[in-house]
Amino acid sequence: MGKINYQSLIYAYSRIINFYNTNGRLPNYVTIKNVGIARDPNSIKEVRVLIYSGYDASTNCVNGIKYCLDAVKLNSVKFTYATSTVINSNVLASYDVLVMPGGTSGLSYLRNPNISASAIKSFVSNGGGYLGICAGAYAASIAVDGYYGGWGLADVRCKAVEYEGNLNISITSAGASILGLSGTQTICHCNGAAMYAVGAATSLATYADSKTGYEGYIAAVADTYGSGRVILCGPHPELTPRIPQMVVKMIAWLAKVT
Repeated sequence: MGKINYQSLIYAYSRIINFYNTNGRLPNYVTIKNVGIARDPNSIKEVRVLIYSGYDASTNCVNGIKYCLDAVKLNSVKFTYATSTVINSNVLASYDVLVMPGGTSGLSYLRNPNISASAIKSFVSNGGGYLGICAGAYAASIAVDGYYGGWGLADVRCKAVEYEGNLNISITSAGASILGLSGTQTICHCNGAAMYAVGAATSLATYADSKTGYEGYIAAVADTYGSGRVILCGPHPELTPRIPQMVVKMIAWLAKVT
């Protein structure tokens, strides 16, 4: 039927002994209950991150993600990372979270023969995490209105945006819980998506000004896909003015360690 962990076994025997003490006989049957185990504060959980670095990914974005993972330390979590110009099932098998950074365009990712859409979907559906920033968000959405359909990892559609520069985003209550941030944050933007939910996706941040032309639209969103987790982010927290905590907290949530 399955394996019984040590704590559940001890709990079951304790219940048997208690039943015998109360009733003077052994029970006719025992139901094994799963017991949640508190994390040992001294134990270290390793999160293995793969960052796509192909010809259509921005080197600045790739390096910015590396910087954030090196700069921020989370209790009981160790981040290790690598880059790859190819994304397929064999490559993904060694990692917990895939990061598709900003790049040429979401459409370029969709058409790139070195990026397997089926492998990405299977990876996330089976419990992996996906972080898409800018081009990576466009590609993983259901569609970019008026342009092309995406991988559909999150229940959002995108509006194509043409704005480069800093802007403000407002962190939602759900965003505060996942990102550890609050209020209004100034962040870099390079033509990233303005999103709106068409399903159960959860907004983490919205555009707080009109620079994109889509004030109030979703800037960052969290969702699930099968057994896995997905975050899409239009702006660039990994670029100046960096918000390293935002990047690391997103990856930690995707890896299910926070």
